[in-house]
Amino acid sequence: MKKKFVLSLMFVFSVAQTLFAQIPDSLEASYPSKIPTEQCEGDNPCSADNIIFTPGTKFIYSYHFLKDKKEYRCALTPGPSEKDKNVFQYNWKLVTLDASLKEKFAIHRLTTEVLSKKGGINIPDKDQTIIQHKYRLIDKDLPEIPAEYENVQGEWVYPLEITGVVENQQNVWMHFHRDYAFRTTMFNPFPYAQLPLTKGKKWKWKQLISDYWSDNNLLSWKDYIMAYYDYEVTDQTEITTAKFGRIKCTVITGTATLQTIDSNMKVDLLAKTKMKAYYNEGVGFVRVDYDNIDGTQLLIELESVEKE
Repeated sequence: MKKKFVLSLMFVFSVAQTLFAQIPDSLEASYPSKIPTEQCEGDNPCSADNIIFTPGTKFIYSYHFLKDKKEYRCALTPGPSEKDKNVFQYNWKLVTLDASLKEKFAIHRLTTEVLSKKGGINIPDKDQTIIQHKYRLIDKDLPEIPAEYENVQGEWVYPLEITGVVENQQNVWMHFHRDYAFRTTMFNPFPYAQLPLTKGKKWKWKQLISDYWSDNNLLSWKDYIMAYYDYEVTDQTEITTAKFGRIKCTVITGTATLQTIDSNMKVDLLAKTKMKAYYNEGVGFVRVDYDNIDGTQLLIELESVEKE
């Protein structure tokens, strides 16, 4: 049985950049597509001066989805892909918190680890700190291949999420988990703190989202979605967390305006999504609340930080 790792396709975005100039939209000039980064060298680019995302550090997050005032987790089931019956993968669904305790492959935690070395990972961008996202069951990480599928004839797809985070004196920006039910985060404002953070400060960003991220359970489309992001610092406060107790945070609200773009460059308004992020200068994004494209909410909260 062949095993195929699906990486976060950062090269999709670099290819998509060439389309920006062709998009007939008056918003283009006021929304930058670049995030201030720095050119770096070494085993893990741009981590040498990091304070939060230092090599060997692991962040553990709890989460839940909200739908019709009920809380849900993401549960996975191994099986054939809808697109190709010879390809096997983890398919997903949302289940209540109680039901998740009975699911063999229910996701209970999210982890993000800052890699000490880049190794042979094929990520073309040299201006982001390399991180790895994993999905945690009750007592272990999600297996790359379930034992019962190790000898199945076909190809097994497991999403090894190697991606990037930007941390420098100008800003902190990161990809959160983006597979299974968490693919909703691809359509929300990304957690993004433009420093220094002062109440009332505003900034913008934009990106193209390719149909690689299309998901029949969430949203299907062809070609591209253009996402325009508006951010604002709306508060500076203390919040109470389950693991950190009272902690000082800057509240950053973000709105994404999503437009579909077909092969003929026709642009149509698709939807709007929202994010509220609670940022602490010592540990990063303590809590992120999303209003998702499918009408659900996703709440992610930092539980602990482990350092080597």
